[in-house]
Amino acid sequence: MNNERLLNLLNKKKAEKNRSQLKFVTPKKGTTHYVLLPGWNPLDRETFWHDYGEHWCKDMTKVSPKGTPSIAARVICNAKTHGTACPICNALREALDTCETDEQKKFLTSNFGSSKRFLMNVLALDSEEPDEPQILSIGTKAFDQLIELVAKWSTQMFDPNNAQKFSITRTGEGFDTNYIVSIDPSTYPLKDNVLTKLHDLDAICEPTDQAQLTKALQTFRPYGVSVPALSAPASAPKAALSAPTTNVTPPVEEVVGTKEVAKPTDTIDVGTDLDSLLKGINAEVVEEDDIPF
Repeated sequence: MNNERLLNLLNKKKAEKNRSQLKFVTPKKGTTHYVLLPGWNPLDRETFWHDYGEHWCKDMTKVSPKGTPSIAARVICNAKTHGTACPICNALREALDTCETDEQKKFLTSNFGSSKRFLMNVLALDSEEPDEPQILSIGTKAFDQLIELVAKWSTQMFDPNNAQKFSITRTGEGFDTNYIVSIDPSTYPLKDNVLTKLHDLDAICEPTDQAQLTKALQTFRPYGVSVPALSAPASAPKAALSAPTTNVTPPVEEVVGTKEVAKPTDTIDVGTDLDSLLKGINAEVVEEDDIPF
């Protein structure tokens, strides 16, 4: 029996079961330090990251204890995670086609859209468990810098005994948020069993099951979306494109050093323009506890 393969299978099953309870690590204000761990697949240690996107579909008829629209379902965005067709993106595209103003488009993208992230196993050295692998989630700007570091320092960063540390410095807020990813001059000794504890990101990023997907698609019912999975009567009233109390946004990737936001065009391509629309929404209205990582 291949024990390493068995552990990999067990970790995958555990990840599938606990995906909804997982907490991702994100860079905090100031400087945080990490060790980048190799890929979770024993046959492919070089692939250390996984593309990721998630839709938070809101039920505007229900209110959370915070007074914000209730999250009806959290669904993996197939387009951003796997590069395949995403039912939620398709439903959102159809809903956007009914919009008459940019404000209506922003409302829909803020409550049903997703933003591009990248997941990877790390040791979060400033956390309470620095020797336990955790999942770091970062946006495109920080990931691009990390890729440059890995290209130059891969041997040192993935040293199986004393790995070179790296740091992420976060400054500013909202549209002025800036990330600087840099190599750290010091190394960190790795525990012997660290590779057996890696999170299986393939399992975590598995497409959402049909039950949750159907639940998410139901949230588009008030906006006249004709999704095959729905059986809404033709006479069902169409909801107004405005939040009942507070406009809530899903996780929004903070952009570096600019306050300029491109105005959405009349025709929206969800596959390419959704991130731009999300950036047009003030990140400061997002409740920190509502962010799933």
